[in-house]
Amino acid sequence: MHAPSARVRQVVGRWGTIEPLDQDSCRLTMTSTSLDWPTQAVGNVGAEFTVLGPPEFAAHLQEWGARFIRATRAPAPSSPWYRDVRGSGRGSGRRRREASLAAVTRPPRGVL
Repeated sequence: MHAPSARVRQVVGRWGTIEPLDQDSCRLTMTSTSLDWPTQAVGNVGAEFTVLGPPEFAAHLQEWGARFIRATRAPAPSSPWYRDVRGSGRGSGRRRREASLAAVTRPPRGVL
């Protein structure tokens, strides 16, 4: 992790072993039955990091990253998840776009 060990320890707590490498970096080792927990943990630290292994974890992070990137694409105006909202009161002449969070949680096409 490219973050001080104290910062990583504060986020990860007892769920990982933190080995300081220098003032600004440390090695985080976690054992888990699911790769989701370590993925969330390193994301919650909010720092850059380098995956040393296993390869399955790197693949899992890539999958999550691709999913998050897809989620940031603006929905098309024809999408059921898109609303064009006209404000009222101050700035009422302006239009703002609003995308429902449901767009992130809806299943892919063909999945029930």
